[in-house]
Amino acid sequence: CRAAEALEAWPGLERRAKALIAAFPAEAQGYRFYSQALNNLGRTAAALQACDEAVRLAPDDDLLRLERATLQIAMQQYAAAVDDCTAVLRREPLALGYALRGLAWLRQHDLSRAEENAVNALTLDSAAATAHLVLAEVQLARSQNTQSLASARRALHLAPQLSWAQVVHGQALLAMGQTAEALEAASQTIAQSPESAQAYALRVRCYVALGQKQVARNDLAELVRLDPALGQQVRDAFLP
Repeated sequence: CRAAEALEAWPGLERRAKALIAAFPAEAQGYRFYSQALNNLGRTAAALQACDEAVRLAPDDDLLRLERATLQIAMQQYAAAVDDCTAVLRREPLALGYALRGLAWLRQHDLSRAEENAVNALTLDSAAATAHLVLAEVQLARSQNTQSLASARRALHLAPQLSWAQVVHGQALLAMGQTAEALEAASQTIAQSPESAQAYALRVRCYVALGQKQVARNDLAELVRLDPALGQQVRDAFLP
């Protein structure tokens, strides 16, 4: 299982994890591998169910709880993610725990708690890319655009292949009026991660800002396919 995980051979890891669960049903590790495989195969809801079972079997495994918090955030179960992170942080002040709790608060639009947790994470680990991104989004929401761009650049330096970092960097560039650079960032993200709805949303905004509304509508159609709710929000705000 560990070899398949290291090689990112997710279908193979899924098969091996099932066999491990069948052989050792009371061990958490099989469910953990199964969850990781399912998540990387795009089956997030099933991955969370497997991770729930792993946590049930190993409730004191802090990293496992943080893996579950990541899945809960992906499934928009933000309160549950806060609870898991808090349970971990009561035992040990981990940077990842603060960063993920900050992200969960951010997605609930609680900017003060999001910022507090991001700062705590960065105090413990200045290389915590997730915390830099949470801080960048908080700063964007507060129109602190120069600070947001600096935070986004730090995150992008730490995690250059992370599409979230690329998108937030592009959003900060757009907020600073650097529209051509933001458009380039959005296009590069789409080339690398063609299923990134946030990257399409950013590129629609860039095209609208440049007066290229027909091209923006073409991207909007793809955005609606990927994420209908986000597509509707972008349409209402930028292409009514």
